[in-house]
Amino acid sequence: MKTRLLSIALAAATIAACHRNDGTRESIPGTYVNHAEGEYSIADDTLEVTPDSTQEHTYRILRRSTFVRINEGDQGNPVRQREEWTVLYHPETQILQDIRKRRNITLQPESGSLTVERRKYIKVDD
Repeated sequence: MKTRLLSIALAAATIAACHRNDGTRESIPGTYVNHAEGEYSIADDTLEVTPDSTQEHTYRILRRSTFVRINEGDQGNPVRQREEWTVLYHPETQILQDIRKRRNITLQPESGSLTVERRKYIKVDD
């Protein structure tokens, strides 16, 4: 009987550890921005991250970007793009992975930011 109770307690502790919540998952949704400026261009990106209501650990990211070329000091017309990503959250690594392009998005919940490839996005809104 004691062995059985010990086994049940161990199983419950294992399940609880697997479902441990450090608050990262709840902090993911929101709006993130990035601004980059150089000699030849200016770029502004916005990522809107929302949970997918149909699948656990899945998020939708809407990326809106504006890109302006600079030629001899003159700014060209802005080029706007929009794309949608579906990403999976891996709690053990705190990484979101783009399903289609296989790119990794690293979360930094303590600083309210995330990194896509080499671009750092700052969270501005929940």
